[in-house]
Amino acid sequence: MIRRVLTRRQLLRLGLAAPLAKLIACDKVGKEIHIGSGYRPTPEQPLTPVEDFYLVANFGIPLAPTEAEWRLPMRGMVGRPATLARADLDRFAPVTLEMTMECIGNYPGGGLISSAAFTGVRLADVIEAAGPSSHARGVHLEGEEGYFAYLPLEAATGELPMLVHTMNGRPLTEDHGAPVRALFPGKHGMFSVKWLRGVTLAREWGAWGSLTAISNVVEGVTPVMSRIDRPRDGDEVTAGQPLEVSGIALTAGRGVARVEVDTGGGWRETEIVFDRSPQLWSLWRTSWTPDRPGEATLAVRAFDGDGTTQSFEPRFPYDSGAIHTLRVVVR
Repeated sequence: MIRRVLTRRQLLRLGLAAPLAKLIACDKVGKEIHIGSGYRPTPEQPLTPVEDFYLVANFGIPLAPTEAEWRLPMRGMVGRPATLARADLDRFAPVTLEMTMECIGNYPGGGLISSAAFTGVRLADVIEAAGPSSHARGVHLEGEEGYFAYLPLEAATGELPMLVHTMNGRPLTEDHGAPVRALFPGKHGMFSVKWLRGVTLAREWGAWGSLTAISNVVEGVTPVMSRIDRPRDGDEVTAGQPLEVSGIALTAGRGVARVEVDTGGGWRETEIVFDRSPQLWSLWRTSWTPDRPGEATLAVRAFDGDGTTQSFEPRFPYDSGAIHTLRVVVR
């Protein structure tokens, strides 16, 4: 059963008072839900609080089973089909990973990106226990609300993909996929199916659903990205007064080599002040002193260890990795 609308209680729990309710964008009322995060991390608090974590629900938020009711069929091209209960996951070695997740529909400077510490088990361990067939080539994941994703078997059985039950030290909330969701670090959030209710090993993606077909168009790897968090677009600043310019950068496991900012005089390198994990966003900052009144444009770009960077041209079919720019007014 699909809950077609968010109740007032849910909105309050998500921190969406009336002035913030406009952050919800629905293609069809009660179905697709996008809630951007306004959280701006600091070196002291780099992880996004659960209540501030961005939310995308393509088909709404389902009435998912409780932890006690939850079952996960492992089926398809496996030698040992099984239906797992939540307690069965505790037979596998626990894993905790701090990582940043970004929606494929995020835009430069957008809020469909957040970071958290996720705890669960390796999907590879669960698949191995099911006895995958040598003829299986991919893994099909199904969410309680009817969302599907399909990944090549090698992408699902690496070191990082997980089945997650805990977020920032607390059980997953209803809004973020409780009781168990999938997690694919380094890939866009579209693959990390929430409210997981089925894992099927198969030879091909076939007719699993039109949303899955996008994996034939894009690889789904999070591109190099960066964002200016301070100042904000449209802020007024003072000529002759030093101003901190800071934000985030991410390269999805490849490491942030450097971040550069252009305040009108060409690109110059910033200071990276937080860089704890290749899967977690890095934080950078620099100082800028506006020298004359008027309008100024600021831009940021990041580089990974291979020298890959960003451009002003969006990548097909989404532009989450394009250079973020904003304007401020100098008084």
